[in-house]
Amino acid sequence: SAPAASQPAASQPAATASSPAASQPAGDGGSTQPAGVHPGHDTPADAVDGYLAAALAGDAKLMCSYSNASASDCPATIPHETGNFTVASTVVSGDQALVAITGSFCEDGNCVSNANPATGMPSSTDSFAVAFMTATGSGTATPGLSPIACVAVPIYGVAGENELWYVDIPQ
Repeated sequence: SAPAASQPAASQPAATASSPAASQPAGDGGSTQPAGVHPGHDTPADAVDGYLAAALAGDAKLMCSYSNASASDCPATIPHETGNFTVASTVVSGDQALVAITGSFCEDGNCVSNANPATGMPSSTDSFAVAFMTATGSGTATPGLSPIACVAVPIYGVAGENELWYVDIPQ
């Protein structure tokens, strides 16, 4: 499911995000993404797009396939979620990334929203580690809708080569 709230928002029905000039549909979520962002594992933005679109579609198995959670940690079902999202930007540091999201998510009437793509994103290289810890819930602040933390996993065990990106779910 979507990350925990740091900003409550009013309950909203499913909606479509306003699209940037060059955009394409984002999976089954009903939102739009900048051109080149689509569900997958090639980039952190692709992993987040797939994860959130699967959450909006109510597909727990597909949602888990976009995360680094073990099969035993993946739920068989997820609560009903509605909302919209747009991938705004990505900051990568080695095998970790933060993906800025704008939009809103409601889970069983509890909603979170973010209209500012800079929310939670690092302002300098020095603050990336702090922002990543906060986004994964490892820091002192409560994580919100944005940013979403991702990690790269090497396909053949060689860091920096043939990596797939996944949403980071703290174990």
